[in-house]
Amino acid sequence: QCLLESAARDQRIPLLTLQLDRKAKVDQITSGTTTLCIAIRHGQVLSARMLLRAGADVNNQFLRNQATLMWPVFYRDMAEWCIPLLLAHGASTNLKAGTGNTLLHDAVGRNRIHAVKALLESGADIETNNEDGTRPLKLALDTGDRELISTLLLSGAGVHRNIGGTPSALFYAIFQGLIGSVQLLLEDCDAERDIRETDGAGCTVLHYLALSPIRNSAVVELLVGYEIEINVKDHMGDMALHIAAFSGKIAVAKKLLEQGAKMHLQNQDDKTPLDYA
Repeated sequence: QCLLESAARDQRIPLLTLQLDRKAKVDQITSGTTTLCIAIRHGQVLSARMLLRAGADVNNQFLRNQATLMWPVFYRDMAEWCIPLLLAHGASTNLKAGTGNTLLHDAVGRNRIHAVKALLESGADIETNNEDGTRPLKLALDTGDRELISTLLLSGAGVHRNIGGTPSALFYAIFQGLIGSVQLLLEDCDAERDIRETDGAGCTVLHYLALSPIRNSAVVELLVGYEIEINVKDHMGDMALHIAAFSGKIAVAKKLLEQGAKMHLQNQDDKTPLDYA
């Protein structure tokens, strides 16, 4: 087995051919990995092709349930030659590692756009959750990468579904302070319909904005441009202005006031935004 692994690693074709002719065990797992993975990790294209032709199991899961296709997802320089090769030999795009992540989760989280596109074109499930209940779209929004987010959205990722404990992708992007993602969702992704939605506590996107790290008043202006109601109260009677005042978001509070927020309306504790300022 050591001869097979060293031949594959160093792409010593005569020795590799000899070992394969002798029916060496191509799928035996040693040191937590397979011979096919060793060839791939060392960039040995010919070795990988020979092992696959000899029947190497492309979906063999080894240490912590990792799959062979993981390597070109993790390492950018392998993606162009290795992903098509493994997919052509039947690699599954929906295997889950010990973390519960699919390969698409890992590719998105590492911002491997080439791998993401290849996996989606091969039928990777764009809506699957990992063990934390996280979909690939949430990971894409966290990167803020416009091409990555657009790729998922054009492939059918659900922007109107719950994400990260919020009602939709727009709510999540606002709450996390992802200004670029907010703009993309509103401009290109039919997120406008979510602007007037509320969550289970009666909070609007403006409430989420007042709670978010965003201190840029331009986002308020962007949202109110879609005719959102400024003075909506949540189930505790708080308007976005209450929360902005309590959170010290001065620029956001000023913009809300400019857009017609009322500073003297009380919440259920009989407090006005002015009381929190």
